[in-house]
Amino acid sequence: MRFIVGHVAGIQSVFVVNCDQTHDLTAVLPGGGQDLSALTASDELQAKAQALQDLDASIRVADITPALPNERPTTIIFLGPNYVENTKEGGYDIPDGPALFVRNANSVLAAGAPLVRPGRSGKLGYEAELMVIIVKGGRHISEADALDHVFGHTVFNDGRVRDYQCETHQWTPGKNFDNTGAIGPFVVTPTRCQRVPRV
Repeated sequence: MRFIVGHVAGIQSVFVVNCDQTHDLTAVLPGGGQDLSALTASDELQAKAQALQDLDASIRVADITPALPNERPTTIIFLGPNYVENTKEGGYDIPDGPALFVRNANSVLAAGAPLVRPGRSGKLGYEAELMVIIVKGGRHISEADALDHVFGHTVFNDGRVRDYQCETHQWTPGKNFDNTGAIGPFVVTPTRCQRVPRV
């Protein structure tokens, strides 16, 4: 399924997307809420949403002003560096393992809203990232079971203030200025591929 959270005529809803049209899931799913937080927390609501995904679509995607998929994002953990050339560009050695950093909720905004360059810097850049929305915790999760913990995927426009990012080995200062990372607009639930046995 594809979702977008946004405003039409000043009212925020969760919409199910079908090509360039949508239908208002909030209007037909009791308890579904105006963002994805209720849906991601309930297998029952997800099943009901699945059953409603083929309703007639009557609202164009173009008429929706995107909002954050979750109005109150919690822990946002990033993984890097992801590419050798990007690592060299930053002046870092190639690491043996991933580097982790976090973003706080004030640093993110909805897709389509302008990233804000802080007045103290002229070096606001951006990178496209894949964001995975994990809704179930756990430890020692096997690869085969990993998608059971994932609600969906979206894109993240990762704005970074490069001069602050490179001041230390910790990237957090350059990645957490207010309104420097845009999430969405679409959240796509994972599709499991059926393994075909070899003959």
